[in-house]
Amino acid sequence: MMIVCTFFALASHLLGDAYPIKGDHFNEADGYMLNILSIVLSIFVGYIIGKFISNEEGKAISEVAEKNSELVEMSESNSSLLSILSHDLANHIQVAYGFGRRTQHYDIENENIRRCIHKMNVSLESMKNIVDEVRGYTATKSGKMEIRLSPVNIVEAIESSIANFERRAKLKNIKLNLSLDLARDTEVFSEPIALTNSVFNNLISNAIKFSEADSHIDIFATDLGMRVTVVIRDYGIGMSDELLRDIFNPKVSTSREGTEGERGTGLGMPILKMFMDKFGGEVDVSSTTRGVNGTEFRLHFNKVLK
Repeated sequence: MMIVCTFFALASHLLGDAYPIKGDHFNEADGYMLNILSIVLSIFVGYIIGKFISNEEGKAISEVAEKNSELVEMSESNSSLLSILSHDLANHIQVAYGFGRRTQHYDIENENIRRCIHKMNVSLESMKNIVDEVRGYTATKSGKMEIRLSPVNIVEAIESSIANFERRAKLKNIKLNLSLDLARDTEVFSEPIALTNSVFNNLISNAIKFSEADSHIDIFATDLGMRVTVVIRDYGIGMSDELLRDIFNPKVSTSREGTEGERGTGLGMPILKMFMDKFGGEVDVSSTTRGVNGTEFRLHFNKVLK
């Protein structure tokens, strides 16, 4: 506001010198008096304008602060509601999922009943995966899940994840091939639970989901000296260029059905990318829906040097 007042006063003074008031009815004293009055008037006008600008600026700042406060409050409320819902749903889904898995061991002759049980188990597993993904993502984003890096045996992590999906792969008659070009005691810097559950499980789950029945998935682990690279390659339906561009963006919905109607949240890949960043690693992907279909994910980890 002072800058505005000073500007008007200075402009009035300079203009007064440049264009002095002259006339038959004004002597020199009258001219000086008019110049002084014009300066005072300019200061007053500048003060009024500056005051108006200051008030409007204050209102704008106040409105922005109020909106930010509302957004923060809304975000916290949504996060709390999401946590409560996912926690409560997880308990019931886990119980239903457990009973559903037990039915697979029953000798049921009726083909229609077997088909219904299979669809039920696929749906329960999809719901369980959705809740697990949402819980993991919100917990990590909120800081409730702390990531502490430590040496982790990369081969054991891969084999553990493969074991988790052997039954599911068998249901679609998909073979999981593992090829190791590194020592079995090779370690990388990561967090063991997140590495298995949020990285390898996500990729193998997606590879099975988007692969046709009676196919295979190739998994390679290679020691590159300072780093270890893990490649997971499927020969399924692939991804479009648009989907590939947004695959790691949590703000863009990339959820789609698998080859047997499996559902997901679209959060799996953003979660994977988030953890790989925390590990100090990298992930890149290539995919095509033309020619030989399929998707290839390449994970690059920092190796523990011994």
